[in-house]
Amino acid sequence: MCLGCQTVSHSSVWEKWAIREGGFASPSSQARAQAALNALQLNSQNAKVYVLQSSRVAAYAWPDGSIFLTSALLEILEPHEIAAVIAHELGHLSDRPLSGNASALLGKSPHFDDESRADDFACDLLYHSGLARDALANALRKVQLAPGLSDQQRRSLRDRANRITPARMQF
Repeated sequence: MCLGCQTVSHSSVWEKWAIREGGFASPSSQARAQAALNALQLNSQNAKVYVLQSSRVAAYAWPDGSIFLTSALLEILEPHEIAAVIAHELGHLSDRPLSGNASALLGKSPHFDDESRADDFACDLLYHSGLARDALANALRKVQLAPGLSDQQRRSLRDRANRITPARMQF
């Protein structure tokens, strides 16, 4: 749902980063994001979701289990699509240790496989949580239309959405 990876060493760094990125959004935005996380029916106490006040559409996962969504992202997505984005970020966290780097939704990772694995993890988690399997593909298509993305990011989002369209997936 990667605008770029940030190198971090501990939580205080992401807190400073969050303030630089625009600070935290309203309690109602936080509640929407938390409801989406809860919909995923996780048994993990480690994952935390935060919403940044930002006009940029983005999502990030930090190695400590913190997931950041921007208020602009929440504005364009339905609740099940927000859950799908969080599931994608959880996929980055479960895939392997992130070596202190943040991962993000837009797919600027040098390894498409990292994004594919996170997408597959998300689709599997959505399915097992009883949520719509097409939620991530729909979210990626909406993000693809957001302002400020490069042509390469738009192509990557489109290709990923097409790859995970439910008709192509086996469950």
